[in-house]
Amino acid sequence: LKAQASAARVAAWPSFACAMLKTLRPSVWPAGRPGVRRVRCLVALPAGRDVAKEQLLAFPRGNSQSSSFHRVPRGARGNTTLSFSHAELEPVQEWIALAQQCVSKQLVNSLQGHEGVPANCWARPPPKEVIKTESVSVDPLNLLFSYTEDSVAHKVPRETVVGILAGIEAMLTELKGPVVDLALPTEGSDPKLVLVGDLHGQLLDALHILHAQGPPSESTAYLFNGDLTDRGSQSVEIWILVLAFKLRWPTKVHILRGNHENELLNERPQHWGGGFSEECLAKYGSQVYEAFQRIFELLPLFAVVQEQVFVVHAGLFRKQGVTIDQLRKLPYRMHYPVYPSPQDLLQGSDWTDDETILFDAQWSDPGRENGIGKNRRGKRVVTFGPDVTDRFLKENRLSLCIRSHEVPASRRGFEMMHEGKLLTIFSASNYGGIQSNRGAVAVLRQGQVTKTGNILNLPDGVSVEVLEHSLQAKDIETHSVFRRARSAAKVVREMEFLSQAAANQTMQYALALIYFRRGELLERCQKLDSAGSGMLPIVQLAAELKPVCGDLNWLPLLIHYMGKSPMVEYRGLFDSIRVRWRSLGTAQAQKLASAMLQAELHLEGLLELFNSADAGCLTFAELQRALRLLLPGLPEPQRCLVEALFKGEALTLGKVLERLLLFAPPFQLPAEHEWAEATLLQLGRLVQEWAGPEYKSPHAALLFFFRSFDKNGDGVLSLDELVEGLMGLDAKSRLADSSGGLDKKKLLELATLVDTNSSGTVSFLELARVFYVGDPTQDLSCVLSDIQEFEGLDSVAPNSCTDLLFIHRDALLHTFRLMDNEGTGMTSISTFMMAVRLLGNVARRPLTDAQLSALETALGSGDLDYLA
Repeated sequence: LKAQASAARVAAWPSFACAMLKTLRPSVWPAGRPGVRRVRCLVALPAGRDVAKEQLLAFPRGNSQSSSFHRVPRGARGNTTLSFSHAELEPVQEWIALAQQCVSKQLVNSLQGHEGVPANCWARPPPKEVIKTESVSVDPLNLLFSYTEDSVAHKVPRETVVGILAGIEAMLTELKGPVVDLALPTEGSDPKLVLVGDLHGQLLDALHILHAQGPPSESTAYLFNGDLTDRGSQSVEIWILVLAFKLRWPTKVHILRGNHENELLNERPQHWGGGFSEECLAKYGSQVYEAFQRIFELLPLFAVVQEQVFVVHAGLFRKQGVTIDQLRKLPYRMHYPVYPSPQDLLQGSDWTDDETILFDAQWSDPGRENGIGKNRRGKRVVTFGPDVTDRFLKENRLSLCIRSHEVPASRRGFEMMHEGKLLTIFSASNYGGIQSNRGAVAVLRQGQVTKTGNILNLPDGVSVEVLEHSLQAKDIETHSVFRRARSAAKVVREMEFLSQAAANQTMQYALALIYFRRGELLERCQKLDSAGSGMLPIVQLAAELKPVCGDLNWLPLLIHYMGKSPMVEYRGLFDSIRVRWRSLGTAQAQKLASAMLQAELHLEGLLELFNSADAGCLTFAELQRALRLLLPGLPEPQRCLVEALFKGEALTLGKVLERLLLFAPPFQLPAEHEWAEATLLQLGRLVQEWAGPEYKSPHAALLFFFRSFDKNGDGVLSLDELVEGLMGLDAKSRLADSSGGLDKKKLLELATLVDTNSSGTVSFLELARVFYVGDPTQDLSCVLSDIQEFEGLDSVAPNSCTDLLFIHRDALLHTFRLMDNEGTGMTSISTFMMAVRLLGNVARRPLTDAQLSALETALGSGDLDYLA
């Protein structure tokens, strides 16, 4: 870059060049390197609708305004996010997960037998030496109080975590089978067993339960009924805490395996119902993650409490006559089976009885009707009726079955079904940050209980008491347990944001399925539309989608997308969805924006880079020249996409920077500085008023403000200079925080927040970033609306390459992780192309040579970051 820049620009380049050679966005794998191509497929873009950037959303509606920096991503401001109930969202995600596991299995089998794939790429390196159990020194009570004080900042040393896992792995290896027999505690003033349902990474619920019921001890035993992982952002902390208590009280703490204690689900992104892989790799690395996976396969599946209560994560079995003795002999140190492929079924290969039991134990749900029925979670997932529960309990001389696995329909933390013989316990309250459900635990004691409440007295002197709790975002800061935990409210807000992202990603997938099968759908709709009106009832269209696109709950998905109109113009629906390969350009723009912010570019160097005099107009040739300097190694097709992000009729430096900064990482305020949110949102308006009417554009006004207070002319503002400028805006009286005013100390804190790279000075881009984000009219819809796809990928082809890659991206991700035995996160272009070709064959949608050639050209040269 220095060789290509003129002498006037050289001073700004050294730190910028270093920043450009790194991938600055957070990653759970090693950072990118020169020559690595980062690729994303943006899917299902409804024509004429806004597109948000941070999760690459395809379908927000409405124009509600939000002022939150930390919850609303840059570019999503001004859009209404989708809201799904648990009953709509989670079954869709799990239906997708099970279907993709089948595709992944077929793809791996195809690659393993392919001559172009090295045999050693599937071999895992030998595990590193682990710390001896004796070296583990962790007090679970101290850990409990540390997490309660600050669940985000407190981190257990990696060596301690490895030691805990080693001790637990040795302990679980000694188990003789998948059934744990438990006797209720008898010592102490209140002996009891606390049964905890799904927690899904919600550490605050786990902490509340341990404080409310008391930590494990001789008189208090715990049984965690699976699904501690995924969806939430603190699964690792829950596991560390629970396993630390198990090491201290091995006979008083027990954990059953849920369907999410599974590598294939853990590898899915958090917004797709997974996230444990991302979280664990980011916090502790691959050695700890692999140790967790080994432990998951060792976890038992069932518990029998006091010879009366049967506990399982999901539910009972489609196979009749299953006995406890049969379950004791079940091979269980494996994951549940994936769906057999069509070829397997043709060859007569299907699940064994043992595999079917293993699957049902982790996936089935209770139904209202007798017998075995279909389940929305997947084509092989079943429901079991009251007669199934009654028969199983009678044949095994049991009184009650307790399971977890789903939020009760009542939104309470528990639900009694099947004539009082089946109890569901779900412990994650305000599930995912958007559900209004309560959480609950079941407390089992010896002896009959006469007090009022949610109590069930079983024969032979066993009582079951259900205790509910709720940790809503509005209550979290005043909750007695978390009063001093400054991070607790932040965790709740992050969960809310992630759940909205999950809902949006789920809708994207549903739209992509419609686009994928649009030809067949159009034919079916035209046959039903005998009058040729082009309209169908929305209920009828939802019914037609099921046999073609999969057994999802299509009606609420269509209502979210189309509105509540009873009739749908079906051709317009199919034409409104597009799958675009367009984020090759946006990924580079994000990288570029991050690097420029990190580099602390001086104002004159920035103006010289674009050959611009202040706010003057730019020619497109000048923009192209600047981008070639900024992205010297980028292949021409990808550079064209980046250039397309900045096309416009009147191209000025202000517009270029404005659009570029939309791709910068979201501006986040620490929890202790949330008072500054309203202040920063007013900054742009006040600068415009201060500059006066002669500075008509926001960029020109900000440039005038910046130069006016850059007293020493060094091209950056010191923190004192920025404070002086804020005072010049009459900020003390006109910028108000929640306490009613801002003194000089708070203005200095404000300046420190704007200095996002902590350099001690504020560059023009850093100031502009806050200035532009304060304008709620700025989003990416105008930026992304005109970007073109790569020619040749999908044009004049029977099958779409971008459709295929998006629909089966989970299968591809799992395959490349299996092949990546060093955990680099990289693969070669040739291996990627081979996998895509075979994926087309597995999915029965083979790609043409022209499509594959266009894809390879678009990817460029060098290694590919398959995670991106």
